[in-house]
Amino acid sequence: MAIEKVKKIYLTFHKSEKASILEKLQDEGVIHIDEIDSDIKETFKTSEPGEEELEKDLAQKVTSLQNALSILKPYLKQEGFLESLFEKKESISKKDVLDTIKTIDGKQVADDIISLNNDKVYLSTRIQNLHVQRGFLLPWKNMDAPLSSMNREDTNVIFIPGKILERNLNNLKDIAYSEVNRDERLVYIVVGTFKSELPDTLQKLQENEFERVEFHGYKSSASEEIAMIDKETDVLKEEAGALEIKLKEFATYAPKIRILHDYFSNILERSLVDERGVETDSATFLTGWVKESDFDRTKKIINSFDTASMEEVSPDRNEKPPILLRNHREFFPFETLIKLYGLPDYREFDPTPVMAPFFVVFFALCLTDAGYGLALMLISLYLLKKLKGAGKDLFYMLLAGGAVTIIAGAVTGGWFGNIQSLFPALDGFVSKFRLFDPMKTNGTMKFFALSLGFGYLQILFGLLVGAIKKFKNREIIQGISNELAWIVVLVSAAAGAFKNYMLHVSAAPFWYAAVAGLAVILLLSGESKNIIKKFLKGAYNIYGGISLIGDLLSYVRLMALGIVTAGIAMAVNILTALVFQIPIAGFILAPLIFVGGHIFSIFVNTMGAFVHSLRLQYVEFFTKFYDDGGKPFIPFKWNGKYYDILTEKEAA
Repeated sequence: MAIEKVKKIYLTFHKSEKASILEKLQDEGVIHIDEIDSDIKETFKTSEPGEEELEKDLAQKVTSLQNALSILKPYLKQEGFLESLFEKKESISKKDVLDTIKTIDGKQVADDIISLNNDKVYLSTRIQNLHVQRGFLLPWKNMDAPLSSMNREDTNVIFIPGKILERNLNNLKDIAYSEVNRDERLVYIVVGTFKSELPDTLQKLQENEFERVEFHGYKSSASEEIAMIDKETDVLKEEAGALEIKLKEFATYAPKIRILHDYFSNILERSLVDERGVETDSATFLTGWVKESDFDRTKKIINSFDTASMEEVSPDRNEKPPILLRNHREFFPFETLIKLYGLPDYREFDPTPVMAPFFVVFFALCLTDAGYGLALMLISLYLLKKLKGAGKDLFYMLLAGGAVTIIAGAVTGGWFGNIQSLFPALDGFVSKFRLFDPMKTNGTMKFFALSLGFGYLQILFGLLVGAIKKFKNREIIQGISNELAWIVVLVSAAAGAFKNYMLHVSAAPFWYAAVAGLAVILLLSGESKNIIKKFLKGAYNIYGGISLIGDLLSYVRLMALGIVTAGIAMAVNILTALVFQIPIAGFILAPLIFVGGHIFSIFVNTMGAFVHSLRLQYVEFFTKFYDDGGKPFIPFKWNGKYYDILTEKEAA
């Protein structure tokens, strides 16, 4: 319902108690620690050589453990699609973490794993190199002469091995050569020439695109060298296989390595905390924020130490406190959407409760199929039970959206499209709840009006929230001459335009009210002491208000997506009916097309409904009143990458 109230504090404690105080604060997880101004920090000694070495050692441990886990990943049981898509953490008590540390030398295990992997990489590289050498020698395996006898220029007769395109081979009639092998394009030959004729021979070969081959480092024949390569490759593969077995055995250590990684990451975080503050030879100073509700408890914790003190201070005028949103359970999952856009400023309010109902209704209108809503609810309920941690917020929102979609679908007669066309017995049930059919002209216009109506209400609500916000900030004139005046204009214009449908009175008063609202905007909304500039700015604000019409028309997408959903669902049903008429095969294929087609439709249209409903909140709604820019409240606490580390109090 609001943004959590926080207080700024200063902490001071003696160096002798630093370790125990930071550990206690990390266990409690109540303080968001801020960075002290760099100009202040430069005047103090911030760390000692011993602490730097400790931090370096911890960082190396964390890196080694992470590298070891990356190496072991191929040998671990692969997670399912959902588990890999959404982060899944298990909970573990701090006591169990400390017990694990006593049973395993994490650094040594990580080093052993990294060493084995380095050996494996070396062997793999060596095997690959041998494979390349074998491929290089393979075309010459029919040549019995030792490779060391090729390309020697210290003898009277010189042998030059190489390869040449088959089409150029006839150009070597004046040169003595022996064919060794050939493939689709190339011919492998050995050219023989006297030493005195070598320059002319090389010139002729070059003219015919002859590519000379060098056999440096080889002594035996190609076939003998290949045999030695094969033998060495087999030995290396056996060694690599043994390393593979050892790495698989180390995979059983993965859970403990994850625990150690999270533990040392938190210890490293603790050791780096004092770098955010100021440290002298004897004392440490930190600044941060605590929730107002946690202030007394935090002060009691700090006062339990002999040398520690906590003082509440007033934040600077331009300082932005960290933001922690606080909502009831039904709105809590929708905080994710606010965080995606940007947290509100501390002096603003949390828009989650006012945004969530609109989002759910718009989502339902975009989907507009009761069958899809029911399927979405069942899928969401299943995944909410299966998933842990991240991902639950999304499926809570889809669950709520699915529930409202059932209502929207029933009203428009959408049950897996026009399911009554496949099962006529359901026609009475569908007709019982249907108020209009969006696929018919009259129904389309009703859907169009419904979409614009919801958009109209949200725009008015956004302007009202913006006006209230300005009134709270004592910007009375601006609130009246902008948001409130536009509300009068929009309401009066709508009442005047549609008075025949609602009221049996003259439209004139409504149009007079609309003109009065425009006059207020023209005369008061411009911020300037110069009357002419004030008038021109007011005129510009009226011109800018035309964008409200564009905002309103954006809500037509609700109708468009709803009709698209119905259209795709109907297409699936038509295709199902056609396939069902195929003898024998139709009994098998038709159900597959029906189920598969609607699963695809649910997935695609749910994504569209979610994205477009969210866009309407961000672009058409939030722009009327919302200012983001807040930084999140991140308490200094145990926080693992792989595990949720629980303190004794949390574990209990």
